[in-house]
Amino acid sequence: MTIQTVINSATHTIRRYASAQLSIVLLMAVLAFLLYAFFPWAASSSPLRFNSPDETANYFFSTTVAGGSGLHFFEPLSSSVGGVIHPRAMLSIGDYLVPASFIGLPLLYGGFALVVGKATLPYLTPFFTVLALLAAYGAWRRLFSAKSALLAAALLAIHPALWYYASRGFYHNVLFLDLIIFSVWGYCRLLKQKHSVEWLTFSLLLFMLALFVRSSEVLWLLPLGLAALWALRKEVTLAQLTIAVSSAGSLAALMALVFTVLYGLPLPIGYQAVHSAASATVHGGLLQSLFSIVLPFGFHPLSIVKNFFQYGVLLVLPFWLLVSFGLYGAWRERRTVTSEQRWYFYSALFVSTVVALYYGSWHIADTVGVQRLTLGNSYVRYWLPMYAVWLPYAGWGLYDFFRGYTRLKPVLASLMVVLGFISFAQVYFDKSEGLALVAARLATYRDVASAVNHITGDNAVIVGDRIDKLFFPERGVISPGDRPYSTYGEVMQALPIIADAVPLYVYRLEQLTDVERAAFSAERLIVHQPFSLPDGAWLYPVVHL
Repeated sequence: MTIQTVINSATHTIRRYASAQLSIVLLMAVLAFLLYAFFPWAASSSPLRFNSPDETANYFFSTTVAGGSGLHFFEPLSSSVGGVIHPRAMLSIGDYLVPASFIGLPLLYGGFALVVGKATLPYLTPFFTVLALLAAYGAWRRLFSAKSALLAAALLAIHPALWYYASRGFYHNVLFLDLIIFSVWGYCRLLKQKHSVEWLTFSLLLFMLALFVRSSEVLWLLPLGLAALWALRKEVTLAQLTIAVSSAGSLAALMALVFTVLYGLPLPIGYQAVHSAASATVHGGLLQSLFSIVLPFGFHPLSIVKNFFQYGVLLVLPFWLLVSFGLYGAWRERRTVTSEQRWYFYSALFVSTVVALYYGSWHIADTVGVQRLTLGNSYVRYWLPMYAVWLPYAGWGLYDFFRGYTRLKPVLASLMVVLGFISFAQVYFDKSEGLALVAARLATYRDVASAVNHITGDNAVIVGDRIDKLFFPERGVISPGDRPYSTYGEVMQALPIIADAVPLYVYRLEQLTDVERAAFSAERLIVHQPFSLPDGAWLYPVVHL
């Protein structure tokens, strides 16, 4: 797509909609950016810390790409100790640490930061999400009406799930949703400007970038993409389709090359489905392999229903009620529904069904000891597409209800403000994972990291449970998984080698037990008196006899 094409399209749109509605859309975009950017700005004290291993890894590798080092980090002891020195969201391959999850976000963000500077990294997700809100408005306006699309975009902007994860921008999920929205917007532009190879290429490239960011979503993206191309069979020529598909194929080939260089495989490894599928192929044959790919967490209908009710309905109840109201109105007017609106409904139903089945059987407990519903649970970010795709019906229902009552329009504005405050309270003051609590937690992490960095040397290695987000990358870390580190035989066997090479420490929230001391003694390791840390934890120096 040429720059002139984009400029002409933007100019045409501005001229056509240079009205109060456009002013509202632009004001909404500015306010949304301020809302999403506030938390990363408030939590940006140095050294940066994050509340999850995924965020830590994505930010770190974004900085390595921005610094010109690529998606790997040299760890000199790695190969000599069996690759145990790494955070949870990273893998050790040879003497290098590489991402253990999807690589699209750090590669894209690192590329942007290479041009505009690393200081922009925390604000890239808020920026792209605001652009996605504008794109969603443009796409929904094409499929529904301008005013219902405006309401839907406003609801998306203040939806607690989007607000929360746009603020915690180093998860993959919001960027993935943004790219899908861009792709759909490009497709809608193509429907309007028929035979436009530029918009077809734009849509396919953004589609491929979305897969690059979250390859596991291929189960619903690929069928929808193929259906969308099939619907264009009379609108584009074979030559135009060849050009667009070749461009997207070139991007796919580049992605495969990156995967091969990093992992030795042309396919992404960023999800356990790949590993479970490989195991199933060996032990259960092709059928079991396919089942493991489609349903990597099994098929548990009761869990699916329970999780959908809790996280698809109860957690976002006001928005679910509005969507239900809009769907009821759409059903009443079903005889006037256009074919495009009908296909949108079926696509939304397909997306929701697949993501509900795919993730709903998974038992997720992200925060230790927390059982209540919270925006911080992984279901919420995995189900972002499901939340977003139905909002046009909420906007449709609101517009359809209030358009006949001019005097009630202030009530509609008040309703949107109330929803915004409800979302704000949920996003910032959730008792388990609210952003205010996360910010306080990150401040503690920085204090602990500062104290530990003062105690230890630059080449020190720290072992402990769930400690990677505290001490990496200033210190090497061994944080093998969700089990206690002392239960990993390969970790305990590697500790003497590490202690002989560099200073070794153990981080514990509680003092070491006699059983743990015995495990160290069995490896001829002596645990010295601990240092007390600001979070009440203990840091034990460890030496090898």
